[in-house]
Amino acid sequence: MRIKPEQLQSNLNKHPPAVFVVSGDEPLLRQEACDEIRAFSRKQGFSERIVFHAPKNFDWSALDEHTQSFSLFGEKKLLEVHLDSLPNDGGKKRLAAFSENPPEDCLMLIISDRIESSTLNTKWFKSIETHSLHVQVWPVSHDQLPNWINQRLHKLGFTPTSGAVKALCDHVEGNLLAARQEMEKLRLLSDDANLDEEQVLRGISNSNKFTVFNLVDACLERNPKQALKVLQTLQAESFEPSIVLWSLAREVRLLAKLYKHSQTSQGLEQALQKERVFKNRWTLYKRFIPRFNAARLRNIHQACQAADRSIKGLDSTPVWSTLTYAALELAGAGLSAS
Repeated sequence: MRIKPEQLQSNLNKHPPAVFVVSGDEPLLRQEACDEIRAFSRKQGFSERIVFHAPKNFDWSALDEHTQSFSLFGEKKLLEVHLDSLPNDGGKKRLAAFSENPPEDCLMLIISDRIESSTLNTKWFKSIETHSLHVQVWPVSHDQLPNWINQRLHKLGFTPTSGAVKALCDHVEGNLLAARQEMEKLRLLSDDANLDEEQVLRGISNSNKFTVFNLVDACLERNPKQALKVLQTLQAESFEPSIVLWSLAREVRLLAKLYKHSQTSQGLEQALQKERVFKNRWTLYKRFIPRFNAARLRNIHQACQAADRSIKGLDSTPVWSTLTYAALELAGAGLSAS
């Protein structure tokens, strides 16, 4: 059965199946849904958590020892499968077979980026979905963000003004991980349940010296020295690398769309409007896009993919080195001034 994240708790309170699927491109909401399922599995006595990362060449027989034997005295297990690509035929058969006839001592959590409709309509995935709870996570749109932040602040015990909500929206620019981080800081800094714009701005000014937004701005301004300084500061302050990756990958996706439109009759300004870029940033993109090229975009995209593998433990390359390469490429390091 396919459900929304906000429907997960009520479904867990009923008679949940042994298989859960969490898919989508919004890392915070996906993480929160997975955490909710993990907490549920622990309460049900599934105390052992076994994690599999499944890249394209994954050996799916690794699941067999956990799914094809029952241990009378062994611990009940949560098998967590992170899909880095679509499974091969052997993987599809194993996942479908588990869903149709799960062992009594196992639950399974399948985690994936957004699953395309072409996959959702395949026989093997329909078989899984029929016997599972599939939590589909969708990004929070520009128009939905104020309401999302308002609800989160209320859950933290705040009564925010519209100005406070807008100030947070403008600051985080759609990054839900950063939004959560700022709201948690506000909870620590404020003893007052009433939250206005001035308190939000004061809380933001008390945050880290640099943020991922400073990093992106330095890159768009083609200032590699400043980009490197921001990255080194974030690393020294033990900033979460997944948030840095999120901001760089998000920027690459936006730049790819803007660059594509700039090569057509549609024009860059219309593309900026279509992609809901804040107007106060239009000049920055108008200066940047004409000095960019598709080859450099591919390099940055590949570096983001490598950083993602490092974060997931699939690559031994230090993640901050890869993030630094991606940021400096974006900032135009090594290019002649133009």
